[in-house]
Amino acid sequence: MEESKKLSIIIPVYKVEPYLSRCFKSIDIQDLGKCEVIFVDDGSPDASGTMCDAYAKGKDFVKVIHKSNGGLSDARNVGIQAARGEYCAFVDSDDALEENACRLILNTLNKVALDVLYLDVSWIQGEKVSEYGKRGFASDTVMLGKKALLEELQTEKYAAMAPIGIYRTDFLRKNNLYFKVGIFHEDEEWSPRVMLKAAQVMRVEYPYYQYYIRENSITQTINTKRYFDIIQTVEELKDIYATCGDSKIDQYGRQYLAKLYMNAAAHLIAAGIDYKTDFSLYGNCMIGIKNHLRTLLFTLSPTQYLKQMER
Repeated sequence: MEESKKLSIIIPVYKVEPYLSRCFKSIDIQDLGKCEVIFVDDGSPDASGTMCDAYAKGKDFVKVIHKSNGGLSDARNVGIQAARGEYCAFVDSDDALEENACRLILNTLNKVALDVLYLDVSWIQGEKVSEYGKRGFASDTVMLGKKALLEELQTEKYAAMAPIGIYRTDFLRKNNLYFKVGIFHEDEEWSPRVMLKAAQVMRVEYPYYQYYIRENSITQTINTKRYFDIIQTVEELKDIYATCGDSKIDQYGRQYLAKLYMNAAAHLIAAGIDYKTDFSLYGNCMIGIKNHLRTLLFTLSPTQYLKQMER
């Protein structure tokens, strides 16, 4: 029988040959102890998969899974199924872990039982470094996921990014909290479903993860499909919020989704796509004068709205 682990680090790999060494180095400086590292080679056409195999040699804590290409969501889902750790984390292969990240995570999880532990991310773009994370609810306090989600939405500091969390593996599996395959911005669709199901969440103000913004990354590349995927996610989450059993989450959730929708629709229109806006996805959703003015500007001119938001 394979030894159980405390933490599984799941790393999808696809066409990241120039960046993998940085990821490898960040793993090498960790105190891995009761950890395992799972590289999921998503049918990468370059040497990325071979590099992972070479890195794994002689390391019994490293596992490499090779599969046909199915996208980031599919690769993460394969990792969830393969994980032996009580908890799992998602690291993108062109990013890196901060020094002592695993030690901090394990020390925290050994003190308190959680469904999700949220930490901060160092957001790196060239020489500029900023911090990103779950800043909308109190740190070092265990609370219900719904309460944390509501506080984030109310303070307009909601953050949807899978790598900012460490997740109890059985919690994900038993609640069927897998990533939706075939879409961009899968974290927007996945993250609120996780918070709505979680009984115990906590956040720690510590940047454990280095997120590198590349010009040719998935999130930076102009692709109209990504905006249509966001609109589809807005439609699906609107129904989830409406049936979550909390009218406040529904109210503030619709406001957040309206902003997502207006941004996506404005990008489509600015790109010359013949898209007819859907009032049901953004109208009568806003709270406060400032947000109502946002809606009015979008209604009058989506392109001017986009210019204003991108200032």
